[in-house]
Amino acid sequence: MALNSNKQEVGAVWYRLFDEKDKGYGYVDSSTPELGIAVCKEARGLGLGTLLMQKIIQKAMQEGYPSISLSVDPENTTAVHLYKKLGFKEVGVEGTSITMVSRFYYSK
Repeated sequence: MALNSNKQEVGAVWYRLFDEKDKGYGYVDSSTPELGIAVCKEARGLGLGTLLMQKIIQKAMQEGYPSISLSVDPENTTAVHLYKKLGFKEVGVEGTSITMVSRFYYSK
């Protein structure tokens, strides 16, 4: 969760695992968490979304997940650009949403 200088919530990011029976639009498989992100309109364009995404990717990697997924409206070009910049690749379409995945590569 992100707070502004007045301690008001202005953004949040999270992920959770789904299975084939109970899945979201960004579902890839049962071992890939699907993330969600929200940033208040007044806090957009300030780098908060990028920071939140970097933190959740880091957390997923630290927890040992092989990848993380999301869904995005193709008309939300700002978000699509951000996700691509952060390494997400388009892997399909579900309904009116693009499914994107970032795969992590760990060195041994």
